Formats: sequence, structure tokens, C-alpha cells
Amino acid sequence: KIGTTSLILDLIERGEVPQLEIAQPVDANKSISRDPTYDWIIELKDGRKISAIDVQRIYLKAAAGTDSGTDEDRQWILREWESVLNDLERDVMLARDRVDWVGKKLLLNALQEEEKLSLSDPWLQSIDLEYHSVDLERGLYYELIRQGTMRRVVTEEDIKRSIFNPPETTRAFFRGRSVARFNDEISSIQWDEIVFANHLQTRRVVLPEAASDARLSALNHAARNGKDFSEFIRAIGVIG
Repeated sequence: KIGTTSLILDLIERGEVPQLEIAQPVDANKSISRDPTYDWIIELKDGRKISAIDVQRIYLKAAAGTDSGTDEDRQWILREWESVLNDLERDVMLARDRVDWVGKKLLLNALQEEEKLSLSDPWLQSIDLEYHSVDLERGLYYELIRQGTMRRVVTEEDIKRSIFNPPETTRAFFRGRSVARFNDEISSIQWDEIVFANHLQTRRVVLPEAASDARLSALNHAARNGKDFSEFIRAIGVIG
């Protein structure tokens, strides 16, 4: 979900997002979430009716068609996105090891049948909530992980490392490395810019968007590899 959202944001930044307008987005979202037939039909502003799967495929095609190179993570997201859509069309339960709501539904259905309960049973509803507990011992999602029923995308070590190490292709990487290495020379730091200053000079660095400006890669390289503050400042001065 995070990966596909990233690709959609990339399309928006590039001005290449599909021209597709849903007539009533809030109502459509509610209808999709409550459709027991899994048809997921929604109405567009032009009057056409289309399935939510087809909407996803339109965005998938647009994301796959952008000129963004052959980044391994991006290609993995595109493959997984298409794979999940294919499974949801054939049989939603095929996606039980990757799609959260499908895995939870399978679990609740099994408990309901085993205990002969109605969907309105308070205990079953409590299990519904317990699935989302972030407690590693109590959360039922983590039990599915331990059983091998739910497929993980990253390891616990990956998660812990990412808390302190943003991706090297982002503005967050430049901000993080700058603070870690040159905190005493930072006079101001914002979401999209940093002002460096010492007794010799002041330099304002506007952080470019990764999707549309290759300078970000060069800035991140300087933040990572500059031997000291003087070399770092010279490098970003050349980058412009």
C-alpha cells in the first residue's frame, strides 16, 4: 500500500496522473468496503460504471509507463501490485497472505465457523479489534506472521534500521545526514530547505524534489561523502 501510494504521488508530481474522476469518492469508498460480492462497482463523473479493480489497473498502467528507469524496488512494487489485482479478480482468498483485510476475514470466518458464532457476537467483534493490536504478543496479525500465514515484506532488522536511516534517494536523507554531521553549522532547517552558517559564510540549500530534479542525488552524495564541512560546502556550491 505504501509502495503504490508512492508511485501515485510520483505520477501527481509529474503531472501524469490519469484523468479519472469518481462521482462520489466518499460514498464509493464506503460501498467498496461493504460489498460482500466483491464486484466493487463505482460510478465515474461522466456516468460510466467501472470496477475498483479496473480503476487500480488504470493507475498501474500509468505508473508502469513512466520514465523512471529500472529501479529494483519500483519494479517489485509494480509486479506485486499486478499480482494482487489478478488474485483479487480470481478469488480474493488468494491474496490472504498479502492483503490485510483478506487475512483477517479468513481468520474471523474460521473462528465463526469453529465456535458457531454470529457476526454480531461480542467476542468475535473483540477478536476483530485484537487483530490490529500493535502488541507483538497479543496482536493477531503477529500470530499469523509466526504461523507463516501472512507474508512479510521486510524484517524486524529492516524496520529498526529504517527508523534512523531514511532512503538515500530522499530529501530526508540529506536533512538527516546534515544534522548528524554538521549540526553546529545549521542555523535553520525546514522541510524543504536548510541554512548552513559559520563565521566564514552562510549558504541556503533549497532541497529539490527527487522526482523532477537530479540535483538531489548529488546533494545526498555530498552529505554522505564530504570529508568535512568545508569540503561539503564546496561540493553543494558546485551543485548549485
